[in-house]
Amino acid sequence: LVAVKLPRSTLTRAAMRKLPALCNELRILRHLRHPNIVLIHGAIISGERHMICLVLELLHGTKLGGFIKGGPDNLARYQIMLGVCRALLYMHSRSPHIVHGDIKSDNVMVVVTGGEACPKLLDFGLSRILTRNPRPLGGTLTWAAPEVFKRTGAVKCTADMFSFGHLVAFTATGRRPLEGLSLRTVRQILERDVPLPSWPHDCEFAPSCRPLVEACLRMDEAGRPTAPEAH
Repeated sequence: LVAVKLPRSTLTRAAMRKLPALCNELRILRHLRHPNIVLIHGAIISGERHMICLVLELLHGTKLGGFIKGGPDNLARYQIMLGVCRALLYMHSRSPHIVHGDIKSDNVMVVVTGGEACPKLLDFGLSRILTRNPRPLGGTLTWAAPEVFKRTGAVKCTADMFSFGHLVAFTATGRRPLEGLSLRTVRQILERDVPLPSWPHDCEFAPSCRPLVEACLRMDEAGRPTAPEAH
């Protein structure tokens, strides 16, 4: 069995707008083979219908948000953090480097096999291969690095590491970055600074994970840890 990813309809303006992202996802995923990244088997392309479908491995799992809401134990949370970090280490170590560009809870599927939680990175539609002149990154406002939000500077792996910091904090605490705020308020906050996540006083991950999270969320991208350093 496989999963097929395609626009909900074809030959509509909305579907046509999604074609570049699907083409980019195919371009990226065909280079990647890693246990913490969704596997692509191929694609179905129809020029006549202006349609592209991605044929992916079928994952029997839960999105990270739902998984954390279920109250997993600390070992499962640690396995998720480690697995995502390993996926980033693999992507960032390739030549040329590959940046995911939209690391967030919605783009991580958790598959539990034999009592082990295995995270799988999804949705590479905004990803970039770091050739000489890569296109700017997109991303999700509340999870994205400030240089992505402000569209300043070149695309770098450090943008993924910023979002990874948010992901580690969310996996540890269940609290999403800037949760419950309007986009307008979020924009106003991010124009000034990046607020650090709050940690419950009884969070067992705080001593080990808080320093990593705060390092990843530095405004100065040069001060953020690399994937090998985080691993």
